[in-house]
Amino acid sequence: MACGGSSGLSKSAIDSKANAICAAENSARDAIPQPSDLGDATRAAAYFDRIEPVVVAATTKLSALKAASSVQNDWGAFFTLRQQETTLLQTIRRKADAKDASGLVDLKSEPPLGTKVDEAATKVGATACAD
Repeated sequence: MACGGSSGLSKSAIDSKANAICAAENSARDAIPQPSDLGDATRAAAYFDRIEPVVVAATTKLSALKAASSVQNDWGAFFTLRQQETTLLQTIRRKADAKDASGLVDLKSEPPLGTKVDEAATKVGATACAD
């Protein structure tokens, strides 16, 4: 690489790739009906057993995107929050599978975290990741 070159994806390139990953994730998630009562451990477990692999796969694909230094801070902030949200989902899934009602408490912490993820995604330009 030449001196002064960028070692990562430009803002437009990372936005394009992230938006494609998240659009595919959104389509897959939309195809999985959410139960009307997540308090029903059996239904919640079945739902999260289907959702969690979709989210983990998208997060893994997003982790492979390396941002150029000019967008690294915004991308890093988004991805850190995305990882936290994914970890929370994995915890909720494990608790639902174990019929551990404390997962409902964890579930209540998702909307505020989700809002932070959405704001960070929008800031970096990955608007499909804010859906």
